[in-house]
Amino acid sequence: MSFLGLETSIFGGTPVELYEFRLSTVSWRYCSGQKPVIYSGQTYVPTPIKHSEIVDESGKDTNGLTITAPFDLDIGTIWMAAPPSEVVQLFIYERHLTDPDNEFQIKWMGRVLNAKWTHAELELQAESTRISAKRMGLRRRNQVSCPYALYGNGCNVNNLAFEVSGPCTLLSGVQISVPAIGSAGKPDGWVVGGYATWVSDTTGIVERRSIIAHVGSTVTFDTTAVGLSSTDTVKLYPGCDRTLATCVSKFNNVINYGGLPWVPTKNPFGSNPVF
Repeated sequence: MSFLGLETSIFGGTPVELYEFRLSTVSWRYCSGQKPVIYSGQTYVPTPIKHSEIVDESGKDTNGLTITAPFDLDIGTIWMAAPPSEVVQLFIYERHLTDPDNEFQIKWMGRVLNAKWTHAELELQAESTRISAKRMGLRRRNQVSCPYALYGNGCNVNNLAFEVSGPCTLLSGVQISVPAIGSAGKPDGWVVGGYATWVSDTTGIVERRSIIAHVGSTVTFDTTAVGLSSTDTVKLYPGCDRTLATCVSKFNNVINYGGLPWVPTKNPFGSNPVF
């Protein structure tokens, strides 16, 4: 009997769900059955895991899902101190154990937004990929400051050309000390608005944090540095205040400046009758 026949059967179905979480190059795989399930060469570990009802209503803007699992599920550790730097994707597959064709169907896909612990359970809040498709696309506006994301499309600055890297020697909450930025002769505030990256000691994933302060060799992040130990190598990338002056003096990238610095600041339709 095919997957569809078992799915619509009253007594013949033996469904099992497979949950795959992806964060960058790392994946966590679980199944709701009592035995491991192998799919696409990957093993899904038996876990008491379930999800809330999947609602598919075209008139609604939300298709959220709550995943409930044991409180000590290993994927929960990436939310312990701070949210992960990258998007955590979630794919839910389904098959029937008695299906001779061993057919798998994708049941739901989306991303995990956050995690919380209630009593003895871990709850993961996720949203469907359909929500992203409904969002309004980005629009470029006429403005004085540059609308482009630094190092992104439009800006086209190569972040590797401005990278400063070296071991960190001091860890204190959200602050670290990177002697390399001091020895490079960069002025205070050089990397403010930029970001730092390092490979987490706990997950092996590249973590990223925004930089909110920089004095000498001391750099302050917006949140705790997860998986960063003293002597680990940290890569720092400078920020931009999106002004024409900074674009010229700091990045020599005026040809790609996206702002309109000479737009008149006086409104001809304002209350002043003399323009």
